[in-house]
This record gives sequence, C-alpha cells and structure tokens, in this order.
Amino acid sequence: MKKLKVMKFMFAMTKIYNKYQTVIPKEIRQRFGVTENYSVEWDVDENNEIKVRFVENLSFEDMAGIFKSDEVTDSVELKKQVQKGGIQKANGFENNVILKTKKSKIKR
Repeated sequence: MKKLKVMKFMFAMTKIYNKYQTVIPKEIRQRFGVTENYSVEWDVDENNEIKVRFVENLSFEDMAGIFKSDEVTDSVELKKQVQKGGIQKANGFENNVILKTKKSKIKR
C-alpha cells in the first residue's frame, strides 16, 4: 500500500520595509531549502494571482559543460574573461544570468 504524502499548509505574513524590501519567513526558507544563493521569482498570472518561486543561482563552475558548441573553446581563457567582468558574447551565447529553477512553488 502506497503512503500518501500529506502537505502541511502554511501561512506567514511579513512587513514591507522601506525600498519595498521584505523577509522570507524562517519556516518557508527551511521548508524549501532557500539559502542566500537563491533569488525570488515573482509571477502574476492571467487571474492576477501571484506565484513566488525560489531560484538557485548558478556559478560558472555549475554551468561548465552544460552548453554544446561545434566551435573550439578555450575554457581557461573563457573563464578568465568572465572573471574580469564578463563577456558580451561567447560562442554564440549571450552573457545572461542563467538560473536553475527549483521545483518548489508557493501559491497564495
């Protein structure tokens, strides 16, 4: 017999400070494993419902090897260029921030 996973519903309220900053409550950070290496993604759908998603930022080392290119790449030189402040275009890829989406979502 398969056990059903029971999700505990959670409600939390935080204050909005000057410059519109707020705090992610400890219970939510712990439940979803959110650390300082995460960003918060906000989405408003067609029903005007706000969805919040925690997104883990990837480092250069995390991204190494996830792109494929037919061009020969000098990875040492590419890393040096990124460390000096970035590159605008390398092997056909724009220098955008790449984020890994965590599957956890909060919907209120």
